[in-house]
Amino acid sequence: ETGAGFGRRIQRVAFASIVVGALLFEGVYALHLLRWTDAPDRGFILNVEIGIHQVAQTRPVGEEAGLRAGDRILTVNGHEYATFRELLGLLDLTPGRHNVYEIERKGERREIPVPVRPLGLEIVLKHNLPTLVLGLLFLGMGVLVFLMKPYEGPSWAFFLLATLGCTL
Repeated sequence: ETGAGFGRRIQRVAFASIVVGALLFEGVYALHLLRWTDAPDRGFILNVEIGIHQVAQTRPVGEEAGLRAGDRILTVNGHEYATFRELLGLLDLTPGRHNVYEIERKGERREIPVPVRPLGLEIVLKHNLPTLVLGLLFLGMGVLVFLMKPYEGPSWAFFLLATLGCTL
């Protein structure tokens, strides 16, 4: 076997291994999406860039209870917190129970009890399915470009970058 033939065979194995690895990664992510449906929903999303006390976005259970984007959380279940880790430690994540948030909205303080429910498939898919689909699209584009001009440097570069995009 010539050196070029051997090199191409190595490249085919590398290409197939990377594709299989990326698909396995996406498959594990998809399986986790299904597991996350049972995760407890605290009713809101924080954005650490705007602060761990600021409600960035509400989820249906939080909206129904009275939380609004922009609310400032002062206490959780009667306790103040200074870090995200402390906040998580104060939450009661038992389904059927409530977390009571003391919030400040437009200068007024109020307590809002938010029931703990599982996230459910709809919320999990709404927040995570686009990432999964985008990852698969990146991988597909990388494979397509590679197959159009296999064994060439730019094809490998695009394929590897697309695969990297798939796994981020």
